[in-house]
Amino acid sequence: MHRKIRLKTYIMKAAGFLFLSMISAGFAQTGIRFSNTTVLDGNAFKNYENLSDIIYQPRLSLFHELSNEKGGIQFFYNGSAFLFTEFSARQYYYHNIGFSGQRWSDDGMRTLSWGLQGGQRFNKADYQYYDYQHADAYMNFQVDTQKGRIWMLGAQVRYRRNIELTEFNFLETLAFIRGSFFLKTRTTIMGRFQAGYKTFTESLINDEWVESFTGTGQMGRGKGRGIGDGTDSTYYNVVHVVSPQNSVFQLTGALRLAQSLGAKTGCAVEYTMQRNLDGGSRVLSGQDSGYETNDELFDDPYSYDMNDLSLELTQLLPWQSRLKIDAMFGRKKYSRPVYDLDGVVVEGLKREDTLRILGATLSKTISFKAIGKSMVLTLNYMYIYNNSNDDYYYYKSGMTRLGCEFTF
Repeated sequence: MHRKIRLKTYIMKAAGFLFLSMISAGFAQTGIRFSNTTVLDGNAFKNYENLSDIIYQPRLSLFHELSNEKGGIQFFYNGSAFLFTEFSARQYYYHNIGFSGQRWSDDGMRTLSWGLQGGQRFNKADYQYYDYQHADAYMNFQVDTQKGRIWMLGAQVRYRRNIELTEFNFLETLAFIRGSFFLKTRTTIMGRFQAGYKTFTESLINDEWVESFTGTGQMGRGKGRGIGDGTDSTYYNVVHVVSPQNSVFQLTGALRLAQSLGAKTGCAVEYTMQRNLDGGSRVLSGQDSGYETNDELFDDPYSYDMNDLSLELTQLLPWQSRLKIDAMFGRKKYSRPVYDLDGVVVEGLKREDTLRILGATLSKTISFKAIGKSMVLTLNYMYIYNNSNDDYYYYKSGMTRLGCEFTF
């Protein structure tokens, strides 16, 4: 018992010393970063309905940095809005606050990085079941920084609490090892191996159920709440597809090869493999996505095995501009069955998707020498084709983004 107390005291003192050593006499900076992205999305909710919309995404970031020759720490706040033009009932807001730090060795190499943050998503009344709170913490160590190679170890813990759909609350623990090798041929090889364990904090009585939601007809069309048909209330069945198990264990491996083709041209190829070895995830089916990448409710990465191959070509252009062209081909095999458009199980089939993405991004940096600041303009186009044996998720989509970011 005394040993545990002494160990806890030692850890607290060490953490306090690390914190104070980072913020002691050094450089301080406070800044504001503002960006806005306009998205013309040909299939905003990524399903067979092909509903298009224009979404404005303003984002405000406030940060304060303290640093010296040994390391630094940054405190930050980020606030974002997702403003749908046509389906206004789906508008939502996201806020998060946190801090991150890093530690440098005597030769200028970063040996430690860490961070802690928390956030919350807020939706309008018809879609409050998308709302959630979360907390994330991570720590990365660079354990070997010899010339021509870098080895890194890292760990992350994530907790998410859904305000209404508490059956999907989870705690996730990740650990990874990554090696980067820099060859004299201007070739970079990077390998990453990651293990993840996701535990759902709420137990289930049934592994499948159907629930009725009430909508108000405020332009929020889609399966579930708020069908925009002009009526005061509309009832739709929503199928929740879940695993009776409370946890899932996943392994992920990635290998990336990048090659410089000249002073201003580079290309890269990356292969990723993902396998769920034990348990099953919980997924909300028959619902439109929440308009998030790797949506935890509607396309949880722990719900499928995956193989994907991606290609990138980057070209530096005159006038501080850059062009990037990328393509991705992936296959996903899900642990959940196929449902027809009425929510009825198609016997003998499990969902399988083949995903193809082709995109191009043109970016330009505009420098304001008088004030020592810059603005970045970005134009992106992405074409997505998801061929699924589940008709609900069979879709094609074209998406154009125009973005602008300025830091004060």
